[in-house]
Amino acid sequence: MKAGGSLGRAGWMRNVAGVGARAVMDDGELLKMSALAQSSGDSIWNSRLPVQLSGKSAADRGVQGQSNSDTMLPSTSTCPPSKPPIPGNSMPPEKAGLLYGLLGVCSFSLTLPATKVVVTTLSPVSAGLGRALIAALLAALVLWLKRVPLPTWAQLKQLVLVSAGVVIGFPFFSSWAMERVPATHGAVIIALLPLATAGAAAFFSGERPAKMYWISSGVACLTIIGYAVFSGFSALQWADLALLGAVISAAVGYAVGGQLSKTMGGWQVISWSLLIAFPFLVVPIAGPLLEQLQHATWTVWAGFGYISVVSMFLGFFAWYHGLALGGVARVSQTQYLQPFLSILAAWLLLSEPFTPGAVLAAVIVVFAVARGKNASIQQKQKAPSTNGKTANNK
Repeated sequence: MKAGGSLGRAGWMRNVAGVGARAVMDDGELLKMSALAQSSGDSIWNSRLPVQLSGKSAADRGVQGQSNSDTMLPSTSTCPPSKPPIPGNSMPPEKAGLLYGLLGVCSFSLTLPATKVVVTTLSPVSAGLGRALIAALLAALVLWLKRVPLPTWAQLKQLVLVSAGVVIGFPFFSSWAMERVPATHGAVIIALLPLATAGAAAFFSGERPAKMYWISSGVACLTIIGYAVFSGFSALQWADLALLGAVISAAVGYAVGGQLSKTMGGWQVISWSLLIAFPFLVVPIAGPLLEQLQHATWTVWAGFGYISVVSMFLGFFAWYHGLALGGVARVSQTQYLQPFLSILAAWLLLSEPFTPGAVLAAVIVVFAVARGKNASIQQKQKAPSTNGKTANNK
């Protein structure tokens, strides 16, 4: 037993010595073997040679008690480069922007019919600007919960334009008009908003749509005007001028807000815009609003709740996010569907007339929007500033 045990131990020691002898092969021999492998084209063997040779033996590098194959690292010269992961069925930004824009349009489509209900009890000023007070309270709560930092001075200047357009201008002008004309009439005039938004985007954001975009927008706009003429809305009224003011106000707010949403996020843009307007609205609006709401019916409360929470706040989350993803000019084309959605809502909620002509016009508009959404839109390149070069040369 002792002899066998001695022989066993001796055999075990010989194996360890053999492994150790292979492990302590110096780097000079490894380099010779590597050169021989490269000359013979044996890439498999070459890939099994160590990558980093530090002039020390394997034992000196701290490799003990391991086999030779365990200490070998693959060579980077023979391994194929790793490819970046390919995302799955990710939606293109343009398509996602159109879907978010359509969600925002659906939210805004009930604004005029709901406002028509609200102004039966509330004054146009209370209905148009009072909803901004409610939305501002929600915005302050969201910003506080998210611990959002204050906007920069450059962002603040843009937020003032957004606030003047979509928080004050559009709500006031549209509410004043809804007291004097049907919601269907207002929906037709508001149909000019996509063209106005594209023009504002060209001015503020530097977007330059291709010719196909303007052709499709022109077809949609002429279709809506033709529908208005054949529906008996040819007579110009003071309310129409107010609606045009609403269109211009919203177009500026949409273009500037859509561009700003690329850096701030859509929900931050509308939230800060509401807070900017809040100090100027709370004193003159809060008192009359609370007094008038005391005599409101449940339908007025429901309408006011909708235009305050959805039209003035939540709808802009999706809308500005869509503008940031797909571009202001492209996504604004989805607004051509808004008049017909508003007409449908006015027919269902207010029993205002809905004719087959509206269905035909809606089909033409949808076709025009489908054609125009594929048009290329270029971003205007800013001229390089020479101040930086001059400063660097000094």
